[in-house]
Amino acid sequence: MDLIKAYHIKADSDDWFLYYLRLNLEWDDNRYLEMIELINSILNEYKNQLLVPKLLVPFFMLDVDQIISIASHPNFTNLNLSWIKNPEDRKKYKELVEKRIQELKKMKYDFCGNYCCDYLTKDANKQQTD
Repeated sequence: MDLIKAYHIKADSDDWFLYYLRLNLEWDDNRYLEMIELINSILNEYKNQLLVPKLLVPFFMLDVDQIISIASHPNFTNLNLSWIKNPEDRKKYKELVEKRIQELKKMKYDFCGNYCCDYLTKDANKQQTD
């Protein structure tokens, strides 16, 4: 299936990670990994091109920030830790969320560095040589 079409279908469904996170205020790592796998597949498909699908821009500029904001809020962690009875599981959950937040920050930084800066640099170089 076309990755862009798959993204639109998935992002518009109740199964999409961000939708689930906002609705349930709970980290579902399977949904997260599925979302990241789809995003990475799209990035991989366009890695040697100057332009990337425009759907990635709002994902990295809006959706990633929303995920980070929700998951970083102290009430998010406190709410979820309250139903986890085992102290070791609480620690693992908190570490997982913190790890995923760092991954998202790195992905956003890499996206901006690889595509936004690359585009500006290549475009500027093109104008200078014209």
